[in-house]
Amino acid sequence: MEGAGSVDDEPTPVVSEEPHRTHRRGRPSKEELLPRRGRRNRRSLAHPGRIRDLVGRPWFEPVVTVVAIVALLGGLYAYAGNWPPLVVVESSSMQHGDHDVLGLVNTGDLVLVKKLNVPSQVTTYVQGLASGYMTYGEYGDVLLYFPNGNTAYTPVIHRAIIWLNWNATAQEFSAPSLSALQCGPSSYGNYEIVPPGGGGSNYGCVSSSDPNAPLSGSIDLFNVGWQSVLVSIDLSGLARQATPHSGFITEGDDNCLGGSVCTYGGQGVYDQRGCAIVCATVATSWVEGVARGMIPWFGAIKLWLSGNPQYVPPETWDYLAATILAILVLPTVVPKLIHHLRERRAIQRGKPKPVNPEDAPAGERDEDGN
Repeated sequence: MEGAGSVDDEPTPVVSEEPHRTHRRGRPSKEELLPRRGRRNRRSLAHPGRIRDLVGRPWFEPVVTVVAIVALLGGLYAYAGNWPPLVVVESSSMQHGDHDVLGLVNTGDLVLVKKLNVPSQVTTYVQGLASGYMTYGEYGDVLLYFPNGNTAYTPVIHRAIIWLNWNATAQEFSAPSLSALQCGPSSYGNYEIVPPGGGGSNYGCVSSSDPNAPLSGSIDLFNVGWQSVLVSIDLSGLARQATPHSGFITEGDDNCLGGSVCTYGGQGVYDQRGCAIVCATVATSWVEGVARGMIPWFGAIKLWLSGNPQYVPPETWDYLAATILAILVLPTVVPKLIHHLRERRAIQRGKPKPVNPEDAPAGERDEDGN
């Protein structure tokens, strides 16, 4: 008689044929340590059908829109270094005529203003004429500055024409950038220095050997801008200001007020002439930034809401309406067009017509909604 403790009576242990999945050094992986339900839920988050359900929630599109707007404004601020990074052009002083020309600064445009080191990173009209550097259809950079540095005033967006250095000892200005241009009468030269009371053949030039030599009288710049006007900068008048200082001479591209008929008989109207906008040169501390991009037409909405749409070119409203219509229509039309092209391609290849998941009966869709 066999004993109760016989080896033959002991049950044979069942060993799983599936090896236990382990992590590095024989330890279970994080996936194995999770409860089975937790693993199932974690996989379901990446399931295409679940993502499609999330997209279909009523709050999804508004949240995505807000996030996109915040990201766009944040990116613009990071690039520009100014807030707000975009400003609306309210007057026609930068237009080339009475019509909206894409790529130029027109009334109703939104201009992106970037903060730069002034004046080292600013290229003036005179410097651009020598190097060929252009922005917005003309030589040189376009500045945004507050008149007299007073932020309570409406900022001015005009082109930097020339940088003048103030010599406190000589009590006169110098214009070193002129040394790179051709000096002489308008028939062949870009500029000339007219001494006080002088004119005609009695003119001077800026020497390349001594570009910082003090100047008196006026600087005559010939054929400036799209209207080829004469810009005569009164250095003596600038020197008589209460606190003369180094700075920019600035001017709008539409420098002949009234279109083709110039206010001053063929002479360009720069900002300091007769204290038209400011009396002194534009100091570096007045400059808010330099124009480095634009969104055309959309600033006209702000002008219309504020009751100041009178300077907006008539074409702007047509371009704005067409752009808004395209923004509203394209998101609906493009997906349908793509699906139609896929259908045609499938038919040409002899394959079954692809089914739009949204058009398929609910019972014929798979787990992914397809």
